[in-house]
Amino acid sequence: MWKTVSELLRRPDAKALLLEDDWSIGAQNESDVAAELRRIELRDDDWQLIGHCHGTSCTTAYYLSQHAAQQLSDAQIDPCEVGDCPVDWFLETLASAGLLRTYVTPRQAPFGRLLNGTVDWSQDGLFQQDQHQFAVEEDLPNKEGSPPSR
Repeated sequence: MWKTVSELLRRPDAKALLLEDDWSIGAQNESDVAAELRRIELRDDDWQLIGHCHGTSCTTAYYLSQHAAQQLSDAQIDPCEVGDCPVDWFLETLASAGLLRTYVTPRQAPFGRLLNGTVDWSQDGLFQQDQHQFAVEEDLPNKEGSPPSR
């Protein structure tokens, strides 16, 4: 994906918006979200995490600069050799090491509700995971917000 982004973006200052397949803007106003996306896109960061959970995990939505996508694809970095295997944690590892200039959207009130009617407080950003799209009731946190027991 990073290789494709680096090839499709022609300018070094260009960015791509990458979304997981279960993204949502919830009940937010589309015009407000579009305006905020334009504002964030103007920032000079390599990785702009705009849909996340638990700090910088869950890469539900992010901008990636052409420069960063090029570096990631050219280096042929294997996330499993650098840090934790999920891309979510891999990018967080690079950001923590100072290898990616990063912007993370501020914490905001959750806009999604879980299947059992409780609010999911783990989600942050303009985009959040649509828990209803792929979730199975037993995979969701319980009413107290604790992870499911397995």
